[in-house]
Amino acid sequence: PIPVLRLEEGMSEEQLLAQEVALQDPRLQNDLRATDSGAPLRTEVFGVYPVRPADLTEATAACQQVPCYRVELFNFAYNLATIAFVDVQNKQVLAVVRSSDMQPDIPPALTRLAVAIAVNAPEVIEVLGAQPDAAAALMANTKTALSQTHCERSLHLCVAPTFVSGQRALWAIVDLT
Repeated sequence: PIPVLRLEEGMSEEQLLAQEVALQDPRLQNDLRATDSGAPLRTEVFGVYPVRPADLTEATAACQQVPCYRVELFNFAYNLATIAFVDVQNKQVLAVVRSSDMQPDIPPALTRLAVAIAVNAPEVIEVLGAQPDAAAALMANTKTALSQTHCERSLHLCVAPTFVSGQRALWAIVDLT
């Protein structure tokens, strides 16, 4: 009923609760389906973190007294980051921030996917002269939109696992959208 890929890896009970409270909030559900057809849009929870000092505003002031989390979602179709600030003690969303054309830091599962795509890409194997080991991929979760690339033009979520070979480095641009 709520078409969102939830984050489960490495989550505490409190983080899981924050995620579920956030996903029940109608303000987060507005962007989960196409307006014309009602079809679900690819949306994923990218992270659930304790509220940071920089997150404290008038709306989130309660977080100075009670445990709060920032639940970060990414909507691939709209290239939209949505952050919900959740008071887990009172099980309520205090504030929601939507940021167009922005992507949160990617979760470990997407980093692993990007590396798997890169190390198995025929182009990478050809340039390096052999299939690289996954451990050789550096900065695999570094988001990129290199000028004049498909990723920049399409506003897709792209990362750049990097392989070093001698004095050269190969950026394998992986489109995760």
